[in-house]
Amino acid sequence: MKKRVSMLGLLLVCILGLTACGQKVDPAAAEREAAKNKQIEMMGSQYSLSLLNDFMMNHDEGKLEESLGQNDEMDKLINSYLSGMEDVGHIQESADELKPVVKIDKKNVIVDIDITGDLEDANGNPRKAVVEMMWKNDFSAFPDLAVNPVYTKGELMTKAGLNTLLGMGVTFTILILISLIISSFTLIGKFQDRKKNEKETDANASVDNAVKQIVAGEEQADDEELIAVISAAIAAYEAENGYASADGVVVRSIRKINKNKWQRA
Repeated sequence: MKKRVSMLGLLLVCILGLTACGQKVDPAAAEREAAKNKQIEMMGSQYSLSLLNDFMMNHDEGKLEESLGQNDEMDKLINSYLSGMEDVGHIQESADELKPVVKIDKKNVIVDIDITGDLEDANGNPRKAVVEMMWKNDFSAFPDLAVNPVYTKGELMTKAGLNTLLGMGVTFTILILISLIISSFTLIGKFQDRKKNEKETDANASVDNAVKQIVAGEEQADDEELIAVISAAIAAYEAENGYASADGVVVRSIRKINKNKWQRA
């Protein structure tokens, strides 16, 4: 038991010793890293303020749109700036009054600049916004730019309500269209059944007409046979009784007579 306790104590001492042994910091390397970050912050601030100042001047003079079409990357920046400034207006501060805030990570340098526009928010105060630029650490390309206006709670609630109504409206519209399409399937089925019944009716009518023609032909053939028999009987009767005439008797047609008339006679 004592042996186990001693082994456990030795293990804890080793663990504490390992945690106490941290990596030794080189003061010179840390100083170089701090100087590098400071230089990156300074470059990020200068580049961002220079770009924003150029946009401000051209925007105030109405010449910013004229710069479009010269470079795709620059067109992207100008369009992002103009789109974000629609709710802000024109920047009221001068370039010297703008105070950038720089954040550095492993790959990017993010610069945030607070601005105030000449348009008012819902409370009647000048609209505030944050211009955000994200550069690469080596500043080898144009940054990604975004203008983020600061909205009041009432404006945010209004936007949220409009987005909710728009989403619900689109959803219900689609559901109504789907229900109409599904309900139209029954109409299509009825239309197809009606067409089928019409075709069957036409086919039955054709069959009935054919049958009637056949029956009429058979009746006509029967009538002709009956006429021949009656004509022969009359001729035989006249010959037997000496009533034979030169023209003879010809039966043209046979017509059925109602039995009641014979019974009354």
